[in-house]
Amino acid sequence: MRTQVGFALIILPFLALSAQDGNLLGGLSAADVKRVDAGEQVLITRAIDGYPWPEAQIYQRTDLSPASLMAIFFDYNQAFRFVPNCKASTISKQITAVLAEVDYEVSIPIFPDEAYTAENALKRLPCGGYAVSWRVIRATSIESSAGSLYVEPHGDGSILRYTNLIKPASRAAGLLRGIMISQMKDTVQAIVDEAEGMRAKSPMVVEGKITAMETALNTP
Repeated sequence: MRTQVGFALIILPFLALSAQDGNLLGGLSAADVKRVDAGEQVLITRAIDGYPWPEAQIYQRTDLSPASLMAIFFDYNQAFRFVPNCKASTISKQITAVLAEVDYEVSIPIFPDEAYTAENALKRLPCGGYAVSWRVIRATSIESSAGSLYVEPHGDGSILRYTNLIKPASRAAGLLRGIMISQMKDTVQAIVDEAEGMRAKSPMVVEGKITAMETALNTP
């Protein structure tokens, strides 16, 4: 599966590393929590002044451990393999063990392909989960963008929350609102599917990715 306008990489700058660590479901209604626990994706949108597309938060449950899911996501060079419409993903600058600049190229309906560089930051959460936040620092047509992926323990598995907000430079991009939201949901599903599939087929590969992630987190 593949996405555009940048798979996980897009919202208000570093807005997502918030005070909600350890309680991802705390902002949802009881009905939405039941839907998440039943295995459904739950989408929450919020209009932001000056943005043609709303801020979107997508919640999803998986049987994977937080480490298994985040280790797949943290391997940024491999994102192009499964993120919808992502044509290329390359770490262009390793700033620290947990902070990197990553170059992406994505396909966008109607518009030319988008090339952008995002600064991705990984951290460990006190609850036993992980979070990656990102902000776009260079782009061909995105005016501003940042986002995050949180993964926390939940029952026998994990809950993830993907947050995304994009401000495209073109006013005409507002016409793609519905497509953008649909593709964000596809992106989240693609991340889960890739991690679950790799855990089932290549558990040793996943363990190697977890080791690499933990080594980065433990590097001074």
